[in-house]
Amino acid sequence: MADLFDTLNERMDVLTAVRFGVTVSINGTDYIAVESDFFAEFGPVEGSGKSLVVF
Repeated sequence: MADLFDTLNERMDVLTAVRFGVTVSINGTDYIAVESDFFAEFGPVEGSGKSLVVF
């Protein structure tokens, strides 16, 4: 039997991908991804930035 935390984690990943995900093409391969913002106030970066969380 799978660990309950692992099961919950998988369900939340699927839900996030379905609700917020968009299809992006990286090197000719399509992936589902969501945007993530970096704020200068929260880390050692200067200025804001964006990244993709790929599922």
